[in-house]
Amino acid sequence: YRKLEEAFLWMADEPQPGQWCVDLGGAPGGWTYTALRRGARVIAGDRAALEPPVRGHRALTMVEGNAFTYQPPLDRVPVDWLLSDVICEPGRALDQLKRWLQNGWCRRVVMTVKFKGQTGYGMLADVRAALVAARCPRWRIKHLHHNKNEVTVMAVMPPPLAAPGRGSRREPG
Repeated sequence: YRKLEEAFLWMADEPQPGQWCVDLGGAPGGWTYTALRRGARVIAGDRAALEPPVRGHRALTMVEGNAFTYQPPLDRVPVDWLLSDVICEPGRALDQLKRWLQNGWCRRVVMTVKFKGQTGYGMLADVRAALVAARCPRWRIKHLHHNKNEVTVMAVMPPPLAAPGRGSRREPG
């Protein structure tokens, strides 16, 4: 949970009461608890169960399953926060990030990208490219104090364009 706390400090933002968070790879529950204690509502997805006291929290919805195929409920899209600390190959984390960005499923992201040893970090150029392609106005890829062989991706999505005819200008293309 310390990585997530540090990410919130770097972002100068954190889940607020009533906001919706999706925590993929939620077990054993540290990141889920970090959001819950701020008053957020959390959908935690993992193949493993969450540990007490997180499990059974009134603002928690637990979804057993695959973090890479999970889709947020349509009535919650976009969720306020995507939190992901899934143990996986860096390419899978990138694919997950792209999927959430391209589908507009979240407003903010905190995600770890894990590496084996000191190699493979070159793929972070692809992470940067995905954030730029999604037109994220604020983002950071950082090796946090509590990261080991991993980095944390923090991003804020662009605000959605208003529907035509509602007094706002749509950008071309």
